[in-house]
Amino acid sequence: MVKIPRYIAGSSAKENWEFDAIVVGSGIAGVIATMRLSREMRVALITKERLVDSNSFYAQGGLAASLGEGDSLELWKSDTIKAGDGLCRESAVKMIEEQTPLIIEELNQMGVPFDLDNEGHFILGREAFHSVRRIIHAGGDQTGKMISQTMVDQLKTGSQATIFEEAFVVDILQDDNGEVAGVSAIIEDNDVMFSAPNVIIATGGSGQLYFYTSNPRVATGDGMAMALRAGATLIDMEFVQFHPTVCFAIQGQPFLVTEAIRGEGAFLLNDRQERFMPRYHEKAELAPRDIVSRACFNEMKLSGSPWVYLDTTKFERGFFQKRFPTVYSQCLKAGFDPTQQPIPVSPGAHYMMGGIETDLSCRTSIKGLYACGEAGSNGMHGANRLASNSIPEALVTGSLGAKSVLEDSRKAGPPERPFKPQYDREPYTRSELRLENWENIGLVREERKMERHLSKLRQGTLIVPESASLGSLELANMYTVTSIITMSSLERKESRGSHMRTDYQAKDAIWGSLRVHTKAKLDGKHLEIEVGTNKKDGYSWSS
Repeated sequence: MVKIPRYIAGSSAKENWEFDAIVVGSGIAGVIATMRLSREMRVALITKERLVDSNSFYAQGGLAASLGEGDSLELWKSDTIKAGDGLCRESAVKMIEEQTPLIIEELNQMGVPFDLDNEGHFILGREAFHSVRRIIHAGGDQTGKMISQTMVDQLKTGSQATIFEEAFVVDILQDDNGEVAGVSAIIEDNDVMFSAPNVIIATGGSGQLYFYTSNPRVATGDGMAMALRAGATLIDMEFVQFHPTVCFAIQGQPFLVTEAIRGEGAFLLNDRQERFMPRYHEKAELAPRDIVSRACFNEMKLSGSPWVYLDTTKFERGFFQKRFPTVYSQCLKAGFDPTQQPIPVSPGAHYMMGGIETDLSCRTSIKGLYACGEAGSNGMHGANRLASNSIPEALVTGSLGAKSVLEDSRKAGPPERPFKPQYDREPYTRSELRLENWENIGLVREERKMERHLSKLRQGTLIVPESASLGSLELANMYTVTSIITMSSLERKESRGSHMRTDYQAKDAIWGSLRVHTKAKLDGKHLEIEVGTNKKDGYSWSS
């Protein structure tokens, strides 16, 4: 049993700001939700850094859509389900993929500069495990940046939303009935309470839990942790996706090397300059991400090298610079030309398939709480996300979350004021925790190591540092999410998708029909984290 505090900080707020809805997080899911809500409600968007500081902004590859010749919704759905290794919720896959063309048309109308051919048609890229070319992109490998910036500009000039940047949401607040009533936050070092009957969590993922990651510093799992503390259920938290090609050539400044490069024909080489992926999967470099990442990890282990290589030297002259300008410039900054020598790459934490459990309308197990984008999980991705499915999911669920808020038209009582937790020191610093997570709940897992890790985590999950700094509050959230990932990974006694256990290396048909869920049970001023299972096409609150 792991215990956590109900609140990670008290509040001395003298002001209580009232809104109809609050959106936490400014990735594309949060921005589109805010845009929708601001037409009919008083809505606040709160983000802990700048509006563009999100995983969305750094997405390179593009967004999948079945628009090309020889493609269909059924083929895209089939690819998604195969990549998800048996755990995708098919109704979620169908819903996201059917609504994606409408979202693309809206982005076009906003002015997102998608890459088009001379006849005005989308230039479609190829990525791993997609049967055909179906990846729409913008600015070559700047798709996330182009979409995010266009939407943020539209939000600033075309909506009535109140925007709070560099503001940290600490906890979700509830009324006497246990329903959502607002949030507590820290803005310019001052405690603030927001009253609102509707809260949408769109805080993105948790890649910063790991020492090696493609994610920006803001991705610390805050939304997942605060939702659990409020009583919401989390699911599929054992499924963390590790991207196979992250470049760590510049210390402290890792950068993603988009999968689209392999889709255009680049090969992975080991330390002996041998192409190795055909030995691991029939689709070689275009195998699912979990397989490619573990293959890279294994080749690194066999050779003792800190990386493998992505051979980008065989493209036609000028192609790489035009198609992948972001990666090209980052390589030059690191001191080498990717058209002249291969890129050193290794796996890094990239995406959380699990998250706050939602139905297909983004509602959670708590009335008034909604989740969308990477922070939420409707089961679409299963055990392993198909490349470039994250942007469609974020945009569709952001829209659906706003729709649900408007439909529910909730009211709430006054929020409870958060009380102070117990203060003390954690057993790990931030950097130590990230390294321990990489070693114990990374690409390859084993019961003995995870149990030992969890035992030490138990010493620090109930306590938070006395200084309510951004770093200390993030660390408290990181402890909570780390505990959930570890407990969920221990619970699933098989290997499936991104979850690989050396002590249970085979898939198990029984586990193929189940999801692992995490709940927190109130015990006085503390919560006890519990794990359980439910049918993969059901929900924890109805099991």
